[in-house]
Order: sequence, then C-alpha cells, then structure tokens
Amino acid sequence: MFSRDQRRVARWLKADPAQRFPRLVTMAALSIQQPWSSVGDQLADVDAGEDSRFLWGHKRQTFEWFNQQADHGPRLYHVVDVAVRAGRIARAHRLLMLIPGIGLVKGGFILQLGWGVSGCLDTVNVQRLGLPTAPLRSRKECGPRTQAKRIKTYLRMIEAAGGTRQLWDDWCRTLAEKDRSFKSAADVSSRHWRYLMDWKPVEEELPV
Repeated sequence: MFSRDQRRVARWLKADPAQRFPRLVTMAALSIQQPWSSVGDQLADVDAGEDSRFLWGHKRQTFEWFNQQADHGPRLYHVVDVAVRAGRIARAHRLLMLIPGIGLVKGGFILQLGWGVSGCLDTVNVQRLGLPTAPLRSRKECGPRTQAKRIKTYLRMIEAAGGTRQLWDDWCRTLAEKDRSFKSAADVSSRHWRYLMDWKPVEEELPV
C-alpha cells in the first residue's frame, strides 16, 4: 500500500509544489484530532471557502500562514526537499515546525506523505504500539538543543516501530478494522492521494 499510494502523493506534489505543498500541509492539519474518514470532506469544505468551520484553533493559523506571503510555500518546500535529499531528516522536521500549528507528529505525517520518510505517531499508532506520549509533545518555544533531542527521539521511535513503510501499512490495517466506513486497508491508504487529488464529498440522497 505504501509503495503505491505514497509514490502517487509524491509525484503529485513534485509536479506543482508551489500550489500543492500548502494543500498537503492543510490536509495534515485538518487530520489533527479528527477521524481520517472525515478529512476528505473537510478539505473539500475548506476549498469551498476560507470561512470553513473546520479551520478551528491552530488549523486556521496553519492555513493562513501560507496566504500571508505567496512565497512561503515554495521556499519551505524547497529547503525541506533539499534536506531530505541530503538525508537530513531531523533538519526537515525542524523546518516544518516553522509552520504554525505543525509539530513533531504532523511534521512526520507531511514528510511521510511527500517524501516517504519519518512517519506519523498519531493517537492510533500510540495506542496500537503502547508508546509514551511525552516524547511526542513538541514545544516550539524550547531551545534548539532540546528541540533537536526531541526530534532525534521521535525518529528513533519511528525506526523502532518498523520504519515509515510499516507504520503506514499497519496504520491502514488498524483503521480499516476500527472504522467500518472503510472498505479495506487499501481504501484507507488510497485516500491519502484521493483526498488531495479527486475526492468528492458524499452528497445526501434526495428523497424520491
């Protein structure tokens, strides 16, 4: 699943990073404390207007950060891409944490989606793997040394859990078992790119 669906997201992103990187980050932000099955409809609602009710709390800050200056998205994408290509995944994490509302976990999700590195140790994975939550808390106000230690700890946890590919596939299987609105684990996985590319909200059936 990872090999197929992450690759599709990566190709989609690299074709037009200026427009698509902000969209990918917005999707990651919308997924915070929300069921994955609802994120496609939420993203479609945001597309319909900036007053979307799904842009609450830090999610609105994340969304608006890209609109403050047109070059925010392209510049950040470029430096993150350079860092990943150089194998400097910890640096890529630090760069993504410049975005308001994006911490370690969702930064890992963005890297997993766009570059196939790091991973998303969200609530589902924490519960599934029995992980401690303290190392996952990212305090942006802490000093550079402390932040670097937290990122290294996070990346070690990713590797201990089997790495990026296994995290993706196991997460999809777990979600398919827990949420019967998904047809299969493959359905869970394919929504990573379908939400970004061609997702259409399910319309209510009209009475006959």
